[in-house]
Amino acid sequence: EPIEQNKLIFYPAIRSEWLVAIAENNPLAQDGALNAKAGCPKLPLIQLQDVPFIGMTQNTFSHDLQLSLARQAGFTPLTVYETSNVYLSRDMTRILSGYTFLPADRCVAGCGLRYFSSDPPCYTAPGFYLRKNLEITDSFAYFLYLLTAKLLENEPLYPDVTCLSPFLTGLLNRFGGSAYV
Repeated sequence: EPIEQNKLIFYPAIRSEWLVAIAENNPLAQDGALNAKAGCPKLPLIQLQDVPFIGMTQNTFSHDLQLSLARQAGFTPLTVYETSNVYLSRDMTRILSGYTFLPADRCVAGCGLRYFSSDPPCYTAPGFYLRKNLEITDSFAYFLYLLTAKLLENEPLYPDVTCLSPFLTGLLNRFGGSAYV
């Protein structure tokens, strides 16, 4: 749903779940999914309090999100490595037999990891800020459609963990695109 803020309206684009990725050789990973498409079982985060954590670099949204999730679960993560690169985070999780949080579109098979939905689940929603009362002409709507189509080339949607906002779904339908790849 659009969110009004001062003179702007924020239109969420894609709602994506951040999943817990655990190294396959960690006993907690036994029942995990092989990828985000596989339907990820829930994992209470408190079970991770003594597991090495590979986090994102401090002073970033991802770092704050990860820290907040652990604290809400009642613990401070045992951080052993930090990086600003999601792919490196994924690799270091496997190497250090730890866990990390990854956006669903980065949770793929063959990486030596198993995936879980955190309990409670965590979602992010990047999007567009538009000026209030901005007339969305056909040409501007088409521009937003092109941006969305380009985004979807690099950020595939998986129905169980990501979804396109109603606003952008309407644009795709209007111009003949498909949200799921």
